[in-house]
Amino acid sequence: MGLFNYGGLMAIQTLWAGPWMIRVAGYSPLESATGLFWINITMLISFFLWGYFLPRDYKSWF
Repeated sequence: MGLFNYGGLMAIQTLWAGPWMIRVAGYSPLESATGLFWINITMLISFFLWGYFLPRDYKSWF
């Protein structure tokens, strides 16, 4: 399931968000790539923190 979710995110960023930032918002390709890079770094850090602060005993959820 994570593969499909992450794959969908990559598809949205590369097929929609990147071209939209260039054609509609007027960013240069470098500015668009830099913005998407920082979005991904922020998501990476937030996923790490989310996993760190979640309860470690996930078996008690079931």
